[in-house]
Amino acid sequence: MDAKRDPSFLLSGTKLAQYEGWAESSAIALTQHELDYLKASLSARDQREVEEAERLQREKRRGNWRRRESKPRRIANKVCETPKTTRGLFLAPSW
Repeated sequence: MDAKRDPSFLLSGTKLAQYEGWAESSAIALTQHELDYLKASLSARDQREVEEAERLQREKRRGNWRRRESKPRRIANKVCETPKTTRGLFLAPSW
């Protein structure tokens, strides 16, 4: 993409899908500038999808790490949640 071209003007979302389908199915030939514009828009979409997949993968790894860390904590919390009355029964003298 040329440095003089602003990427915020590229097609995205529904409009990009419509233009992509139209370019594939239409008998009208696109000019080189139109093809470049469409290719740049498709490339930007592909890059966004790759970045999103990488972000989701990072979040998934972080989530798995947190679950592994929290399991020992849950076990420790269950042990500490033993009612005090139960503990008192073991410690109280039998009369």
